[in-house]
Amino acid sequence: MGHNIKIDTNPSCFFRDKEVWDALREEIKTEYIKEYEQKETIKILCIGCSSGDEAYSISMLMRELNLPHEIDAVDIDKEKIDLAKKGAYPKESLENLSPALLRRYFNKLGSSYQIKQELFNINFMQKDAFEHLSETEIYVKREDIYPKNNYSIILCRSVFLMHNEEKADKLLNLIQGCCFLRGILVLSSDDKMPENIEKYFEVTHFNERIFRREYHAEILCEESEDSRNLPIKIIGFGGAGIQMVERLQEIIEERGPNPKEVKIIAADTNICPLKWVRVKNKIFCGRSINHYLGTGGKPEMGEASIKSSISAIERLVCFEKTKLLILVAGLGGGTGSSALAYVSGLAKENGIKVIAIFTKPLQEEEKRNEIFKIYLKKIYSNSDKIIILDLAKMADFCKKERKYSFQIVFWRAKHIMANLVVQELLNNNPNYSICEVILDKKDGIMNMHYNKLNIDRTLNLITDNL
Repeated sequence: MGHNIKIDTNPSCFFRDKEVWDALREEIKTEYIKEYEQKETIKILCIGCSSGDEAYSISMLMRELNLPHEIDAVDIDKEKIDLAKKGAYPKESLENLSPALLRRYFNKLGSSYQIKQELFNINFMQKDAFEHLSETEIYVKREDIYPKNNYSIILCRSVFLMHNEEKADKLLNLIQGCCFLRGILVLSSDDKMPENIEKYFEVTHFNERIFRREYHAEILCEESEDSRNLPIKIIGFGGAGIQMVERLQEIIEERGPNPKEVKIIAADTNICPLKWVRVKNKIFCGRSINHYLGTGGKPEMGEASIKSSISAIERLVCFEKTKLLILVAGLGGGTGSSALAYVSGLAKENGIKVIAIFTKPLQEEEKRNEIFKIYLKKIYSNSDKIIILDLAKMADFCKKERKYSFQIVFWRAKHIMANLVVQELLNNNPNYSICEVILDKKDGIMNMHYNKLNIDRTLNLITDNL
C-alpha cells in the first residue's frame, strides 16, 4: 500500500496493567457472553504484538470466559514474531498470572516457561500493521453485504504514541474501518489520544483507554455538498435497495449517463450492510429507533426510522434543487416499503417527478406479499411511474435454466434493477404509468422489455396478477 511505517512495541509481561484487563473482562462479559453463546467465532486483532504476551493474554481471557475466538497478531519485527511463535517466557513475564493459570497454560522448561501452543488459535504475522489493516479493509469491501474479515476486539496498546498526528489519524481510520459496530478498541494509558477518536468511538473506561465502535452521524458520507444541487437523485432504500444502487453506480461509472449529473444515495436502517456498500453517499436512518439493527421486517418501525432521519435525507437530496427522484427498493420488507411510500409523498409535495422501481416478493413469502399490497397503493398515489420486477417470475426464469437458488434470483434482480434505472435515465423505455418487466432469452442472452398493465383494473387486481 506504499506505507513504510514500522509499528514496534514492547509489552513486557502477560496481563500488563491489571486494571485494564479487569475492565476489559467486564466489557467482554457484558457484550458477548449472551450474544456469542454457541455462535460464531469472535475475531480479535493485536497490533504491535511484540513477543506475543498480549495476544496470549487476551486468548487466556477468552478461554476463561468460554468464548470461541481466533486472533490475528501483527508486528513488524521478525525476531519478536519468532519469539511469539516459540512461546517461551522468563518467570518475570508471568508475575501477573495466578498459579492456576500458570499450571493450565504453561509447562516449566528449565529456567523459563513454555506456553501450551495446542491450546491457542493465534495467527502471528511479521507484517506492517498499516498494510494488514488496508488489506483487510479491501478484502471486506469486496463482499456484497456483511464483512467476513472484520474484528470485534482490537488491541492497539502503546502504538499511537510512536506516531505523529497525521500517521495516527491514518491508523485510527484504518482501525475504525475494520472494527465491527459495538466492537471494542483498547489503547494504552501512555498513548496520545487521537484527536478524532470521538468521531468513531465512545469511551467506556477512560482511565483504562477502552472504547466502543459507534456511529454518531446520520450522513455517513457524501461526495460533496455541491452534489445536492444536481437535478437527478437516485436513492436505494433497505438491504435490497442499497445493493441495487451499488451496482448502478458501477454501471454509470463504466458507461454513463454522465455521473456528474446524477447523485446516487444508499439509505438503510441496518448499519452493517450500509457500512460496506460501495456508494459515495450514505444515510443511516433511525439510530434512536432501531439501535443499528434494522427493522426486522416491520414497516411501522421502518416508517418511524425514516421520519426520525428525514432532516438528513432532505439535506442530502435537497428537494428544491431536484427535478427527478428515482426510488429503488425491494418491496415487502420493513425499510424499503415504508421509505418508498413516505419519501415519494414528500417528493410529490415538492413537485418532483418520482419514478419508483422495486421488486415484488417471491410467492412463498406470504408476509412480504401482504406488505407489498399495502404499500403499493401508497407508492402508486405518489409516483409518476412504477416499474415492478416480479421475483416469482424471475425464479421461474432461473428454474428453466436450471440455475435456481434465492441467491441467484436476487443477484440477477440486482443487476436488472440497476439496468432499469439506467434505461430510465437514458429515456429508452416506453412511457407507461405502470409497467412490469418481462424476461426472455434469445441467442443465450437475457433480454428485458416492458409490458403495459391494464391501469383500469383496481390496484388489488394489479397486485394479484403481476
